[in-house]
Amino acid sequence: MTSSSKAPTSVELDIDAIQSLVSGLRSYGNAIVAGLKNEDRFPTILDSFRQAIDNGWTATGNDLAMDPPLPNWQLYMWSQSGFYKSSSFFHSLFVAPIRDLFGGKWRSGVEASEEVETPSHDHPVTYRDKLVGQIRDLWWGRASPSCPGKFWEMMGFMAWGSTEFQLSYADTIRSLLRERYILSPDERKEVPALSPNTFWLLLSLAHASLNPRLNHAHQQAVSKIRVAARFQAQRQSWAGFWDQWFLGEIFKRRKDRKSFDFFALNQYLFHLPLFNPNSSVAVADSPEASISIPINKLQETVPLWYTKNIENV
Repeated sequence: MTSSSKAPTSVELDIDAIQSLVSGLRSYGNAIVAGLKNEDRFPTILDSFRQAIDNGWTATGNDLAMDPPLPNWQLYMWSQSGFYKSSSFFHSLFVAPIRDLFGGKWRSGVEASEEVETPSHDHPVTYRDKLVGQIRDLWWGRASPSCPGKFWEMMGFMAWGSTEFQLSYADTIRSLLRERYILSPDERKEVPALSPNTFWLLLSLAHASLNPRLNHAHQQAVSKIRVAARFQAQRQSWAGFWDQWFLGEIFKRRKDRKSFDFFALNQYLFHLPLFNPNSSVAVADSPEASISIPINKLQETVPLWYTKNIENV
């Protein structure tokens, strides 16, 4: 959506924000796959998203004094949704003196909107401001990261659902399997498929940075990214055989404790039926237990090489 004088109720979204964040997500996924293949250290959040963070694409809209400054669309969005009018400083400096000048009979747009539950067409400015505010809250949420909260799932598919990326991690997985097992012709042809939520889960458990002392802007940005990742990762019934196996392989690299929370990952593995088939925890009992697909469906997808070599996996 774009902003123009002819459409004052629109909210502008800069495509650069999406492209930059998708690039960060793809960078993180590529580094995870490379770390699995070469036994390198896994990336921190700042490793993959530093450029997006430094360019302001993860800034929050409720801090207009942030450095670097917010993108123009976000300043527009907050000003049109009543942020300046609701500011106590702005109110005391401008609204109150003008109201007093007219003997208290003049009402600001904010005051009018507070007295009337549903904005009326008799007050077009108030109506516009409230409508833009509703658009902001619907798509961005009150925390207002530079990309709408509902866009993060789409960006995950753009980063980790592309054919190019799927072939990249599939080649890595098949290479690992060929080093360990004698596979049948059909097993060698199989193309492993991972849910984007596997990478969301890993991102939610990544450390912020190797440097524990981050500035305020970096701390806020890392927090927003981690919250978005956790929300996607904790959806129910997405982790199939390959997702669970892949998470188990990541856990085997747990010596790299500086860049990843392996203790938290172990909490997920404990509840995954691939590693704990006797787990009695119900799906709704915890986020860790809920991510697995139903165990009867999981069993139908477990390959023969795994069942025959489970003690060596």
